[in-house]
Amino acid sequence: MNPQQALLDHLYQHEILYVDEIDRLQRQPESVAIIAKKSIFTGGWVHLRADQSSGDWNLARLIGCPETARASLDRLPAEETRLLVPPEAAGLFKHLHQEPDLIFFCSRENGSEPDIKLLAAEFSLKTNFEHDLPAIYLCRSDEVCGYVRPIRQTRHFVEVYIELKPACRGKGLAKPLLAKAAAEIHKLRKKLYYAVSADNAASLQTARSTGLQQIFSLCRFVKPLSAAVVRENWSSL
Repeated sequence: MNPQQALLDHLYQHEILYVDEIDRLQRQPESVAIIAKKSIFTGGWVHLRADQSSGDWNLARLIGCPETARASLDRLPAEETRLLVPPEAAGLFKHLHQEPDLIFFCSRENGSEPDIKLLAAEFSLKTNFEHDLPAIYLCRSDEVCGYVRPIRQTRHFVEVYIELKPACRGKGLAKPLLAKAAAEIHKLRKKLYYAVSADNAASLQTARSTGLQQIFSLCRFVKPLSAAVVRENWSSL
């Protein structure tokens, strides 16, 4: 069995904790690297390379023993990377810049139809399917004012991204959008999965008021560019 398949099998034993990593291993295995001195299960990193056409970050998720993973930091690519670390291991990385934690939510066992009474009369919700997964759009006449779109999926979860136009924020419109998405995803016998930055008070409130349950959190640290790469970049100017 190749190392990526062995890792995928391992992550599926804890599926709710590794939706992003599982999805990438299944759909874009070329963007995933296993970084470890010995076995990834002893301690190391799952490195997820950013899509250069997007604003995503390079990510590295700690797997196994935190102390062993820390010893493998210098094996990560020489580029700026966000390290995703469980809270209990955060002390090992306090020498690095820390960003707000990521908090993960998912919908509960039974989905219910959203309370569209919260929507102002001029808005409507429309459902489209993208790659066989539901995307919910908030519309005013022919104008799209917001959406919840699927970005990752595993056997039992669909991770979504929510966006509202600035003029539509603070009006209680995100809650019915998210609730409708959860209901549609439940029809597929899956759960909605949602990651929120700990400093995003509005999104945290929306997740909780929609009835999503908090599952776990991860600390985020920034591994900067290596000194050699910085010198190379300056020399090329």
